[in-house]
Amino acid sequence: MAQTLDVTSMDQNTAHEALESALAKLDDSQSIIIESNQDLRPLLPALQEKQWGAFDWAPLIDGPQLWQVELTRCADAPSGRSIRGMLATDHRRCDLLFAALEESVQNGDMDATEKLNQQFQLAMIRHFRMEEDVFFPAFEQRTGMTQGPTTVMRMEHDQMRGIMSQMAEAVSAKSLDAVQRTFSTLLVLMQQHNIKEEQMLYAMGDQQLGDMAQDLLKKMQKL
Repeated sequence: MAQTLDVTSMDQNTAHEALESALAKLDDSQSIIIESNQDLRPLLPALQEKQWGAFDWAPLIDGPQLWQVELTRCADAPSGRSIRGMLATDHRRCDLLFAALEESVQNGDMDATEKLNQQFQLAMIRHFRMEEDVFFPAFEQRTGMTQGPTTVMRMEHDQMRGIMSQMAEAVSAKSLDAVQRTFSTLLVLMQQHNIKEEQMLYAMGDQQLGDMAQDLLKKMQKL
């Protein structure tokens, strides 16, 4: 289990130094949980400036009383990261959360199900925003393709949001059976959707948006 670094009592400069120190001690793919009673996003720009390409930043809890972010070390990429690299990695993270959620339901663990559902929903909605608020508009403006693959991806996002809403209602009702009934449909949608994006759309994005990719990826990471 990842260690936790509580920066609640630190001023911003001290927290920056603590994050850089913690990141430097991690091996590739290792993570640490950053925790505070305030939004952690203001710490991200300075970390991006100094360590861009060396980490992933993934919110776990997004307020209003507690904020947690999973900070993961990745292989240094001094020249930056690719659209496909960052978004496909985020797919894998969502997949892992979904698998853990499935396991908690199979084990009949309601407490774990509630926690993992919150993390999974947050991760998926953030991923949708990374694409719909940042990547898709830039791709459409550059290519002029406003009724192309991004339209299909948005429709599939809406389908997944609908099933995730049903899942959240079932969790709130503490009905593990109802939660489990949503799994097969959502899993198929996720798998088919991810394949289309990773094998086609992300590669097109890297090709079309290469000159602005790093700025776009930094915006995505801040969501």
